[in-house]
Amino acid sequence: MPEEKSQYEKILKRQARRLANFTECKLNQAQRTIAIDFYGYKSLKDLKLSLENGAAQRDTINLLEFSSSPECLISLQRNWEKINDALDKVEYLESFDRTEVIACILNMPKNEFESAINQN
Repeated sequence: MPEEKSQYEKILKRQARRLANFTECKLNQAQRTIAIDFYGYKSLKDLKLSLENGAAQRDTINLLEFSSSPECLISLQRNWEKINDALDKVEYLESFDRTEVIACILNMPKNEFESAINQN
């Protein structure tokens, strides 16, 4: 489990760096956005504890390990509305295309991401 925890923390850090670089927000702001608005946790600490304790939901793990696999796409589909609603309320993201922001967080080129979500 410690290896998985470390792997997931690295993924979270990379997701936050990509979002910060894409939007030019501060890194801690991007970390909060990802933990609270994208994954639906109360804080980054809660998300990390959940991963550390093995208590994270399967959808959270699928989004952390995102690929075009049917399982990951189903997890995204199940959470799509909740993620979009939450990201709509994030002021610094208002001027960015929502699909592009989500693709950025999940580390997929926008066109590849759109193709993956449209095939479902």
